[in-house]
Amino acid sequence: MTARAPARLPVKLRCAAEERGWGRLESLTPSRARLVTLCEIHRHETIELSFELFGERVEDAAARVDYRSRDEDGFWTADVDFLDPLLKRRLAKTLADVLSR
Repeated sequence: MTARAPARLPVKLRCAAEERGWGRLESLTPSRARLVTLCEIHRHETIELSFELFGERVEDAAARVDYRSRDEDGFWTADVDFLDPLLKRRLAKTLADVLSR
């Protein structure tokens, strides 16, 4: 079983083009996230995400866009993979701690 964070977690993002924006994480595991945003993002692009998870702040976490699609309202949905192994361990610990409560 994989630990997951609650849906619709607010996130700040920065794309390769230095575009800054906001979005939300629809799902979060220690290694991946599903991002929804109005900012255009491209497959294989590396983006940076900042968010707070149960009091644990994550700043400028590098993530690579694996899949993306755009809906009829202009929102982009992307599956992203976190690149930093230390961040993955930190997220795993935070999610496990929350689930053990």
